[in-house]
Amino acid sequence: MPAHFQSPQTLEERAARLLAQERELSRERRRIYLQSIGLCFFWVAAGIAFMWWAFYTGDEDTGRIAFLAGILVTDVGVLTTLLRAYLRAESEGWL
Repeated sequence: MPAHFQSPQTLEERAARLLAQERELSRERRRIYLQSIGLCFFWVAAGIAFMWWAFYTGDEDTGRIAFLAGILVTDVGVLTTLLRAYLRAESEGWL
């Protein structure tokens, strides 16, 4: 039977469908936020690894380069991750 000839949904059917859609949306939102948190931890760990290497190395110039690279990796990685999460949330209408 074509869609325009079907009987209208009851209130219970509509409520069940909306509840399922809300659960799916909440699950997707939670996944995006947890993924962003995980990526932020990854970038911080990568930056700390560079900084640790800066203190471990014996050469002052190499140490300075590694330390600044650690700061740069951490800052750029975290900011990029947060910006991507913000733009995704904005495009989905979550904000």
